[in-house]
Amino acid sequence: MRYTLELEYTPWPTASPALRATVAAAFREQGLLITGETTAPGGDGTPPAGLTWAPTTLHVRLAVPAADPAGDGLAALLPRIGAACSQVRSLLPTLPLGLVITTSAGPRSFAWRPDDVADEVRAGVATLARDGIHTQSRLSGWDRVQRQWIPL
Repeated sequence: MRYTLELEYTPWPTASPALRATVAAAFREQGLLITGETTAPGGDGTPPAGLTWAPTTLHVRLAVPAADPAGDGLAALLPRIGAACSQVRSLLPTLPLGLVITTSAGPRSFAWRPDDVADEVRAGVATLARDGIHTQSRLSGWDRVQRQWIPL
């Protein structure tokens, strides 16, 4: 299945080359092709006088083709995405992490709490692979007690 996988670091100035290399390596180890690195609009400018950038946040942006309406290719790809995201959380536990999956039905965003451990990240993505992303809200957060995605 063809897909695009972008790593969005916001703000860009606080995403050090070492941080970006660590994240990229986690995805490459899973055989995933990173098609780009980006930042959110305004994430690479200069902050106003007297202000500084916040710490970096990572959004993993996965876009799958419209030719996968049943989500079969996505379901096969998600375990590798989950393993990579879990490794990122393990190696960089203070890095805020989210996953945005865009299909022909539009984007769906998934986020973990800062104190969710690597196993919770993997469990969250495994739930998406098992249940499908279209059963989830457009914006969901992982509930580690109920071990399910909840609408935000």
